[in-house]
Parts: sequence; structure tokens; C-alpha cells
Amino acid sequence: IYSPSFPESPGVSACDYLLIGQTASAKLRVEISVFESNLCCGTPTIYDGYFGSNILKTMSGSFSEPVKVYAKSNAIRMLWNSTSGINVRG
Repeated sequence: IYSPSFPESPGVSACDYLLIGQTASAKLRVEISVFESNLCCGTPTIYDGYFGSNILKTMSGSFSEPVKVYAKSNAIRMLWNSTSGINVRG
């Protein structure tokens, strides 16, 4: 999964991803290997479930060590919300 305009700077945009396990009993895990966004303006949020009422993780800034996010259900919704983007990959 890439930010909406990767490899260019994100700019102003929103993008919604829905990841669904193969069975209703599946539990999902997302691993983010590399992340880079502006602290002020790019905040991907990972939610548990189809409708995303329970926030699992909101990210901003950057990290180079993998981050693992575990869902309690068989679906994860990822919402990328960017209000600006300069010199970052998303």
C-alpha cells in the first residue's frame, strides 16, 4: 500500500483502504516497514473493523523500524488524510 501520490509528495488528498481477511475468524496484522510524512499534515490512521470506529494507530513523522498493528477483527480500514506534503514520500 502506498500513499495516494507515491513516489511524489502527497499534497492535499485522502485515500481509504479496506483490508479484509479470507475468513470471518481471521485476525489481521499490518506491518509498516518504512513511513515518512510531515508531522503537521500527513496522518494515516488504522482502524479495526469495516467501519473504523476503533482507532488502532495514527501515524505522523517518520520511522524506519517496522511497526506492527494487530486487529481484533477480520478487517482493517486505513485512512490516509493529507492536508499538505513537501519533501516526503508518504
